[in-house]
Amino acid sequence: MNSLAMRCITLFAASFLVSSATVRAGEEDNLGTSRQGLVGGTLISADTQEKYALLTLNSPIGSCSASLLRNNWAITAAHCVDTAGAPGQFMTVPDGSVTLQANWATVQTRPSMRVITFRPLDIAIVRVAQPFAVRGSTTRYNRDIFRDGQFPYFGQLSPVPLMIFGRGINQFAQMVNGVPMPSSSDGQYRVGFMTTRREEGDLVWYPSVAGQMIAGGDSGGPSFATVRGTDDVLFGVHALCHSRCLAGQDCSASPWTWVSETPECADAPIAPIWDDINRYLGAFVSEAEPAVEPPPPGFIGTFGTTPPNYQPMWVYAVKDNGDLMWYRKDSGTAAWQGPKKVGNGWAAGYKDVIAAGGNAMYALTDDGTLRWYRHDGFNDGSFSWKGPVDVARGWRYTKIFAGGEGVIYGIAEDGTLVWHRHGGFLDGGGMDTMSEGKVVGWGWSGMLDVFSAGNGAIYAVRPDGTLALYNHTGFATGAATWTGPRDVGTGWHSFREIVSIGDGVILGIQPDGKMLWYKHLGMTAPNKIARLKETWEGRIEIGNGWQGFKGVFALLPSTPQGPR
Repeated sequence: MNSLAMRCITLFAASFLVSSATVRAGEEDNLGTSRQGLVGGTLISADTQEKYALLTLNSPIGSCSASLLRNNWAITAAHCVDTAGAPGQFMTVPDGSVTLQANWATVQTRPSMRVITFRPLDIAIVRVAQPFAVRGSTTRYNRDIFRDGQFPYFGQLSPVPLMIFGRGINQFAQMVNGVPMPSSSDGQYRVGFMTTRREEGDLVWYPSVAGQMIAGGDSGGPSFATVRGTDDVLFGVHALCHSRCLAGQDCSASPWTWVSETPECADAPIAPIWDDINRYLGAFVSEAEPAVEPPPPGFIGTFGTTPPNYQPMWVYAVKDNGDLMWYRKDSGTAAWQGPKKVGNGWAAGYKDVIAAGGNAMYALTDDGTLRWYRHDGFNDGSFSWKGPVDVARGWRYTKIFAGGEGVIYGIAEDGTLVWHRHGGFLDGGGMDTMSEGKVVGWGWSGMLDVFSAGNGAIYAVRPDGTLALYNHTGFATGAATWTGPRDVGTGWHSFREIVSIGDGVILGIQPDGKMLWYKHLGMTAPNKIARLKETWEGRIEIGNGWQGFKGVFALLPSTPQGPR
């Protein structure tokens, strides 16, 4: 039996192209067992395919896999866009001859308008004539990549645990009751998990694990590395495999027909040429897209003229010098108590400070460590604390915000919304009480601000100032289930900072330092009619001088401990 090194591309018709430079002689090896490729891994849903922006690529020479870098740029293997009949000459197919298809919940097909290769690396990028819509947006998809110096595994490409995707052969050739059966493919995407073991030339190799491995049709498919604990970043594209032919069969004419194993395959890593690729992609700018149903002019609700008799609220402000200031206001007619200095050192090294629920709070350091504090002196502004306790590391979110009851949401650079729950938010339980992150949403990077009122009610300020309300029905468990969004207000881009108190109460701080009090009474309005009749209480000025702070946040209600 021959041992072949083959490009992982499936061609139309019965013949298959293998560069003569990739064929290697080897000893015969009668495997005598049935093995499946990567596609013998786990089938993935259309929703997961959309999350990782997985595509099918068809060119004049055959079918490959691909994935998106941006809504209008895909990445694949260079040999997937080579001209037929000219292997090894690096002649690219015409710019408009490639078709990319997304088999997601909504099938999308796009013709190419530009094909660019980066030889000698087996990498190509393809620009499509019309952007793909990912999670409803044609502008906001921006895939991050595995770069030296930015992520773990600094300066090395092995060993790196990888998550790999492919949609080629799902059953290798095998003997069934003494009868040879050729390989087969159902064209469905599957996922497998590997670890790179060596770098050789321009490729990074990894061995088969439990029979999972890429094969014909998987060329150009992506591999991802998980960094910062939760972020999946693009590592490489599938380029080459070592393979074995089924005993007694001739694989010289059509090697993928009788392939019985791919014991080792390789990816072309993206990091070495990322700067070159970026020159073509250009700066990423996520354009605001119009709402499907724009809110009526002036839509913001009806407000009272006198302050309501609201419940007490505790507000904290971080000064530029790091002092943490405490304020309390018990009702609409009561004067503010404070400011009182209750801490120091809260500015340098902290990129965000948020509530946790009750009288607990979190601070996210510049290096990605999440620290828990509890202010036991919250009632009177006394200097009484428990903590800090490190409860998570490697959090590289662009923004975090509290959902109450220990739920924390993080927005990643690619716009994914990640849910965490800290079981020790009341007493300072350590890292073993912090849940793994769960991706619950996409497309959140284009918002001006995002905050929660608790119990799954999440508000987002769009670039045009529209305030939208989303209801995360999977709030308690981290399930990716939602209702909404519903537009509930306009003009919210005019605030320099927005502070949620919980239960629909929102404080807006204007650029001149005035603080306005709002309460949204339509938090759970279920239908479109209610949407047009959003009711608010307040829009009352309750303070001034709030413009000189690095950050402002408020305690969120919780039981059984802390403010209620």
